[in-house]
Amino acid sequence: MRRIVFCVLFVLLGLGPAWAKGDVQGDLNAAVLDFKEGRYGSALTAFRVILPSTTDPKLRADILWNIARSLEELDRPRDALIAFEQFAEETKGSDAAAKISKLTARVFGSVAVECGGQAWSIRLEGQNKTEQPCPTVFTRVEPGSVVVIARAGTQDAARAVTKVVAGQSAEVDLAAIVAAGPSPPDDDSNLTAWILGATGLTLAVGAGVYFLLGQEEEAGDSRVLLVVDDASQGLLRR
Repeated sequence: MRRIVFCVLFVLLGLGPAWAKGDVQGDLNAAVLDFKEGRYGSALTAFRVILPSTTDPKLRADILWNIARSLEELDRPRDALIAFEQFAEETKGSDAAAKISKLTARVFGSVAVECGGQAWSIRLEGQNKTEQPCPTVFTRVEPGSVVVIARAGTQDAARAVTKVVAGQSAEVDLAAIVAAGPSPPDDDSNLTAWILGATGLTLAVGAGVYFLLGQEEEAGDSRVLLVVDDASQGLLRR
């Protein structure tokens, strides 16, 4: 009972937070101020609290954008990418296209596969990618060691391991690997030795892409630039 009375007094005296009074305008003003002053964690929390109760499409879009921007400033590129993609899905627009492209390069790499004219189908083991005819390029590949497998009919024709680095493209020439050494084993017992003999033919390209991603954001990139006290004029501006 004391706790309930205390909360009521807290609100009546104007000492409580804006959300306690149902003041969405105040919540947003506070979140915008947090963002502008570099308190991105607090801004992110506030925007996420406000979003579920927001039904106005434009305001909801602005809040989604600011959630993504807060995550970006917190150096959480994978989460920021997901948030910008949510923004793009809800708005059905292209405003976030550049952000999505840039963050995709920070989070994922790609694998380009050549087969020397062989009619092979290519898959990446453990990457949840659809099998594709060679030559092909797999995009949005998770960084790390990736097994590239070529299939001819119902049999594996070649395989290799390549290292995928975020922001870079790994190039694999499976025909050259086959020509340079023995066929891949039927089981995994000698696979490591066979792979080691082929690693010299797996190339990584695209160095320097990451550094381009660290450049300063252009002016006007953020939507959290203006706080408007008059709710009829809109809170956030693009």
